[in-house]
Amino acid sequence: MKTEIKVDSNNFRKISVKGDLRYKFHLLIGFISYKLTNFINQAMGMYSQYRKGVDSNQNGALTPETREEFRIYHENRSEKEINGRQIPLTKEAIESPRTCHEYGAKLLFETLSDPSLQIRSALNIGCYCDRHFSYMAGVFPEIEFTSVDILSEQGLAVFNKDLPKSKNWTLKSGYALEMLQKKEVSADLVFMTSTSYQFNNKELDLYLDEISKCAKAVVITEYWAAYSSSSRLKSMGIFPRITPPEEIPENEPFTRAMADRYFIYAHNYPAKLEKRGFQIRISRIETNDSLGIYVYQLVAVKA
Repeated sequence: MKTEIKVDSNNFRKISVKGDLRYKFHLLIGFISYKLTNFINQAMGMYSQYRKGVDSNQNGALTPETREEFRIYHENRSEKEINGRQIPLTKEAIESPRTCHEYGAKLLFETLSDPSLQIRSALNIGCYCDRHFSYMAGVFPEIEFTSVDILSEQGLAVFNKDLPKSKNWTLKSGYALEMLQKKEVSADLVFMTSTSYQFNNKELDLYLDEISKCAKAVVITEYWAAYSSSSRLKSMGIFPRITPPEEIPENEPFTRAMADRYFIYAHNYPAKLEKRGFQIRISRIETNDSLGIYVYQLVAVKA
C-alpha cells in the first residue's frame, strides 16, 4: 500500500523548503566548524612539535626519561605493523630500490663490497627490525654485524623474530651513544637509516665524535623534507624547494614536525663528517616512491 501524503504547497514551503534549508545550512556550518576545529588542533599540535624541535636542538645526549619514552613509543606498535617490517630484503629490491630502506640496503651492500675498505665489522645504530643486517650477514659471512637499538632485549627479539638469522649477526639492547663511549661496541662501518634524523645537533656531534674514532666508513639514509631552520617561520619561504644538506648551517639543523610522531632534524652531514676526517663519496637525494617523499643518501669514508 502506497502512503498518501496530504500536504498543501504553502505548508510544504514553510516546513520542508524553509526548515530543511535552514537545517542543512546549520549542518554545513557545523561541518565546516568541525573540520576547522580539527585542522586548528592538528596545526597547533604540529606547531608545538616544531617548537619542541627548535628548542631541543642543542640538548645533547638523551636523558633516561627520554630513552624510556622512545622505547615505549616503538614497542607499542601493533603486531601487524611489527610483522610487516620483518619482510626480508631481496637481491631484486637492492638492485632496484624504491623505498628508503632499500636505498640504504643498496648503499650498504656496495660499501661492504668495496675491497679497498677491508670492512671486518659493521654496526647498525637504531636497528629496529634489522632487515639490512639480517640480509648482509648471510651475504658477507666474514664480517661481524652488530645491531643496537633502544628497544628492550624482549622488544628486539619480537621485532626481529621472523628475519633470517646468522652466526655473525648480533642484536644488542641499549643507548648506542653510551655504548660507543664505553667501548662496548665498535665497528669499521657504521650504518644508520631512519635514525639520525631524530638526533639533535649536539647529540649527533657526540655520535660522530665516537664514530670517527673507529669507523672507516659511514652509510646513512634518511627521509628528507627539510623546511625550516629556526623559530622564524618566514625562513621557510613561500615556495616548496628541496634543500640540500650543505645549505643547512652545520650547528643549526632544520626542524620538521611529523604528524603523530616526533619532530625530526635535517643535518648538514657532509660538513660534520668532513670536519672529522671523512671524505664524502655519495651525497644524494632521490624520490622515495613508496611514500612520495624524498630520501637522502650518504656514503663517507676516512680520508
